[in-house]
Amino acid sequence: MVKRTTGKVTMNTQEKPSFSWAQLQLEQKPWVLHNFGDRPATQPLRGIIEEIGEFVDAKTSEDKLDACADLVIFACDYCSGKGWNFSEVMEITPDVIGNELSQNFLLSQIGKLCHADLKSEQKIRTNQNHENDAKKALRNIIKVFDLIVIDHNFSLIGVVEETWSKVKLRNWKKDSVNAGEVK
Repeated sequence: MVKRTTGKVTMNTQEKPSFSWAQLQLEQKPWVLHNFGDRPATQPLRGIIEEIGEFVDAKTSEDKLDACADLVIFACDYCSGKGWNFSEVMEITPDVIGNELSQNFLLSQIGKLCHADLKSEQKIRTNQNHENDAKKALRNIIKVFDLIVIDHNFSLIGVVEETWSKVKLRNWKKDSVNAGEVK
């Protein structure tokens, strides 16, 4: 878990963030390759699902924000594994989500993401645009967690930047047991 010191939403919304989705993807690619080697995109897809479970089980706001940030970091890695530009995925207009965050909406989007990924990998139902369906579902999942972060008065990019600044220091090749304990 990362102790939040930055990422708070401020009144100056004109300020350009110093961190971007493109920067995350650029920094993450060599880090992932070093730590985990060449692996299928299904690994970060499972990481997205893992973080949803961690969010549900979280007891504190801090743990919830950490799960939100980790989910986005895995989503970026998933995009890299698929050969997609994460910034472009983040520019997709998400579906409208009502005032109440719906578990059913989130579960539906997880199902759609996994469906599109699986059918693409199986090379079936080729009349469907699996790539666009997966990108849209992924963007919708991220939007749900973006709204949660906003509800805690943080910006999504802010909590991701702070979490990534710690995660990128981990060297799982050097220490496969305690690398996650880097503070």
